[in-house]
Amino acid sequence: MFESLHPDGAGRGWRPAGEAAWLLEAAGAGLDMALNARMRATAGEVTRLAIAGVRDVVPACASVTVHVDPLRFRQEDAGCLPELARPAALVPGRWHEVPVVYDGEDLDAVAASTGLPVDEIRRRHAGGDYTVLMLGFAPGFPYLGPVDSGLAVGRRPTPRVRVPRGAVAIAGGMTCIYPGGTAGGWHILGRTNLTLFRPGDAAPAALAP
Repeated sequence: MFESLHPDGAGRGWRPAGEAAWLLEAAGAGLDMALNARMRATAGEVTRLAIAGVRDVVPACASVTVHVDPLRFRQEDAGCLPELARPAALVPGRWHEVPVVYDGEDLDAVAASTGLPVDEIRRRHAGGDYTVLMLGFAPGFPYLGPVDSGLAVGRRPTPRVRVPRGAVAIAGGMTCIYPGGTAGGWHILGRTNLTLFRPGDAAPAALAP
């Protein structure tokens, strides 16, 4: 998994992604919690180093993207970017309790797919502790995981044109909360009144990787 970060045998794994970004990316399929922890740790280390010219640091499930000012951050400056960090470098996170009403319109479809009764789906999902793996797709949209293996389902065959704000859904071994009304293809289990994105706040996203 990690060898793919060093294709030339000498690099730190970072490569340019256009003129204003650098990418650290691992090959592989599926949700790898250990790899995600290392990517989040690496993103934290880049932030801690406060490298001149770095505008933003964006961790994802199996990558980190560093957005830079190309007038201040030159190619040779990429040597300042750290190696893939160990999870021990992670800053301790915060716990969030999310109240959920489990009345989602896809409960029956998930029950048919998994063979579990609806009440058991509710119990297993509500009983999980989830890590914010990354934010993406829409402002403040958290990818959370992993879900109970018995709840593993794919995306809906046909996405919905609009999923309501606060919808709690699952797909691909992960769960999510829709921060605003948007299109979406995950299976909706319920809803929460938690506000995930406030664009006027200094830190607009309520959750962070």
